[in-house]
Amino acid sequence: MVLVACDILKKGLLVPIVMACLFGCNTAPRQDYPRELYQIDEITQAMQQLELHMQELQDLTRFDEPSAQARQEILTALTGMDQSAARLGASGWPRSHPPFDTKLDTFRSDIKSARAAAEREPPDYSGARSIQRACVTCHKGQ
Repeated sequence: MVLVACDILKKGLLVPIVMACLFGCNTAPRQDYPRELYQIDEITQAMQQLELHMQELQDLTRFDEPSAQARQEILTALTGMDQSAARLGASGWPRSHPPFDTKLDTFRSDIKSARAAAEREPPDYSGARSIQRACVTCHKGQ
């Protein structure tokens, strides 16, 4: 490798090679990834956010009576979960994907119900606790 680099320097080819790479690469037609790859990336990011919020929710609701501060964090986690689920619905993924066809709308409805119950006086976290089992419905054995 060193001998090749030295040979390139001796022959004065370094500048033309670097220039060709810099300018030649920029003028080459840009190859965009197919839309399906972007959809998979969007779905992966939304699922990761959903998992993060689910873990937060799990941590916050493991106590019998969460604190007032935990209540706000539970509401924030549920809102984040709904936003992530909305991203899944808007991802453009083919509607023939069974969980998106049959379960996403129900999941979002369950999130909204859990949020409404957590906002009541006194708050009811049973819906937030049951939301955690929803992941198992789609991801059995994973």
